[in-house]
Amino acid sequence: MVKKSLSVSITSKLSIIFAAILIANARLDDSSNNYLPFGSYCGPTNSIGQPSPCDYKSLLECNIHGICRCLEPRIMLYNGTSCAVLAGFSCKPTPKVWALDNVTTYQSDDFLFPCVSNADCSLEDYSCQCTSDFFQSSEHICKLKLHGTLCTSDSDCGSEETHLICTPQKKCGCNTKLSIFYGSRLCRSKAGAPCDTSGKLCGPNAECLGEFQNTRECRCNKGFSKSSDGRCLIAYNSECTMEPGKQCNEKEENTICIEGRCDCRSGQVWDESLKKCKHQLYTRCNNTLDCAEGMHCEGENGKRCLCNEGLYPVDYNCHPIFGQPCDYKPWDKTDNRKPSRACNPLASTLQCVKGICQCQNLEHYDHVTHQCRGLVDALCDLEMDDGKYCTNNSECVRPENYRVAEKGMCKCKEGWKPNSMNHCIPNL
Repeated sequence: MVKKSLSVSITSKLSIIFAAILIANARLDDSSNNYLPFGSYCGPTNSIGQPSPCDYKSLLECNIHGICRCLEPRIMLYNGTSCAVLAGFSCKPTPKVWALDNVTTYQSDDFLFPCVSNADCSLEDYSCQCTSDFFQSSEHICKLKLHGTLCTSDSDCGSEETHLICTPQKKCGCNTKLSIFYGSRLCRSKAGAPCDTSGKLCGPNAECLGEFQNTRECRCNKGFSKSSDGRCLIAYNSECTMEPGKQCNEKEENTICIEGRCDCRSGQVWDESLKKCKHQLYTRCNNTLDCAEGMHCEGENGKRCLCNEGLYPVDYNCHPIFGQPCDYKPWDKTDNRKPSRACNPLASTLQCVKGICQCQNLEHYDHVTHQCRGLVDALCDLEMDDGKYCTNNSECVRPENYRVAEKGMCKCKEGWKPNSMNHCIPNL
């Protein structure tokens, strides 16, 4: 970008030059044959108010050496037909009035200087910016960002602006730490890599997001997940096909396309905490990393995934038992392959209280049967009682005058009496 001091100098000089052009145009015929082209000898510099023999329509002036050159050679380049502003410099004239022919007068808000090839005048800051797929070189021209073109240094490839670097083979190649080659001889930013809306473009299925320009990064769109090589592939439980760009994230999530959706293979379960398909309970494994959350790989004659200590096997899941951490989300019995941190559902009255699996009031946990059992005076179900709910040496009976027909209470059997802990002890 041009520094402020340079902009002021350019503005002053252009104001004087175009004031002269404005007067000169009134005196000369508009025919281009009357004007000299770029590089022609035009004699000594004309005085202010005298017509310039150089082609003003091509933004030329007669310089101090008597040669037709661009109005401001420090920021302009002659492209064969006209002078154009180099990439990175201001394309907006600042004088109030510009007369570039004998008919039309351009206001400064309406007229913009042309930019060099493959650059446009940005309306945000009125500077010449390279268009997509081109980068600003050290010479302030716009070069095509091509993978495989010959180079001698990173600046020949665009370097940070394009993720292209000059490889040891002296060819422009992707910076593999930050980008991936996607074809069309261009590099695209990986998921999680820095990006912007001009040079560092994101790959397929990703978007450049971030509140500030220097914190933006490529993030996978909804329904896609980041692969180990930085691509955005279709995520678990999202629609998929076998077409290129529509495959499941097999390497990272271990999913495959089954009936149009990314799902786990037979014998595996989706582990939400690890975002990956893992081996189910009792399936063969090589090491613990193969198994789902809460399991380990164990065995002598063929290792299998087994529940960790403190967890109890139910179908394909390992559920926390009494005293173990839990969550409040109910177990989805419609999908018993999905891992759950709900308390052991076979211990019917075990529930998650303040993040810990606990029995209800007037119950204790039996570590042999893995069940919550009723202490003396605990309510019990007469119709469903199998003699296993009430604590040892007690039974479910209907107290006298108790009006709920199917309900009873755990009471000590004959020859036993309750102690202070509501257990039954011998009645000696």
